[in-house]
Amino acid sequence: MGSVSGGGSMDVPDVEAGSESRASDVECLPRRTYLKSNGGGRPFFNKGQIGTTNNHLINHRIIRTRTDPFVSNPTPHSPTTSVNHVFPILPLPSTLLHPPPPPQHHPHHHHPHPLPPSQPPKHLTFKAFSSPSPIQPLTQDDLKKLAADKAVEYVQSGMVLGLGTGSTAAFVVSKIGELLASGELKDIIGVPTSKRTQEQAALLGIPLSVLDDHPKLDLAIDGADEVDPDLNLVKGRGGALLREKMVEAASDKFVVVVDDSKLVSGLGGSGLAMPVEVVQFCWKYNLIRLQELFKQEGCDAKLRLSDDGKPYVTDNMNYIVDLYFKTAIKDAWAAGKEISAFEGVVEHGLFLDMTTAVIIAGKDGVSVKSK
Repeated sequence: MGSVSGGGSMDVPDVEAGSESRASDVECLPRRTYLKSNGGGRPFFNKGQIGTTNNHLINHRIIRTRTDPFVSNPTPHSPTTSVNHVFPILPLPSTLLHPPPPPQHHPHHHHPHPLPPSQPPKHLTFKAFSSPSPIQPLTQDDLKKLAADKAVEYVQSGMVLGLGTGSTAAFVVSKIGELLASGELKDIIGVPTSKRTQEQAALLGIPLSVLDDHPKLDLAIDGADEVDPDLNLVKGRGGALLREKMVEAASDKFVVVVDDSKLVSGLGGSGLAMPVEVVQFCWKYNLIRLQELFKQEGCDAKLRLSDDGKPYVTDNMNYIVDLYFKTAIKDAWAAGKEISAFEGVVEHGLFLDMTTAVIIAGKDGVSVKSK
């Protein structure tokens, strides 16, 4: 038991065993004297002021709990304020006897303890920053669809249309089917250039016909594998070059849709295949002749194969010999005539002087080139 001098002695109980006050959790204020005369000169304390486990009078010192981190401006009766001399002893503030519990942290709510009415709460402002989403570049399919949508603007109700073949033409057929279903287009008749296009158009509900019944078409829309500055084309990498050329040659207008990767300075200049459709009979004989014909251009002729390794067969039961040029064809017109002169050659992929307009989709938008 400790003692206090000055006007008498007193007994101050020690901190109880198991008390929540620990050296790491409390701090001591300067020593203060709390005396009260009982009439006989013997000082005493009211038990209720010191008899709890949170003792605030220990060995002549007043103990306070650690400062609440959320209280920035303590009031005269908050636990962070030192206590002045008092004589005689008055009841201690309830905040000293019973300090407020530590702040409760909830996973979704972090609010500070409310301040007394005289002290307005401080408001914290939070700003959420996020890096701007990078603009995703358009894919090749995105560009093809942009060009296809533009090409369909040429279509009017009541037209007989040539429906092309290939990945770009598939977007055109899909758009036409959509406009027919919505009623924006009416009385359209389509002439497909391949069995694949025929199946797609039928599923979309597009009425179909053939050249035998409609030898004159209003408009044909198709893709292309290469486009030169004069709007001449290489077509047929999809394997439908014969029917494509027949339908598109029978059309009053032929609109081509491509992305800008298909533009070349000269036909054959992409280094990709320029197809020639040949009959199956003695196909190798014609392959050798075609390669010799373009020897100066460094031409390599190959028979097209299917995924199973067997020769690719067209809708017309023919084979395809693909010509790969190391340099562009110098005279496409002369080359086309010489290829067609070979017996057993059905058709070639040079589409010369057939195009009305070319719709080109690129990073800067959609442009139209016409003659």
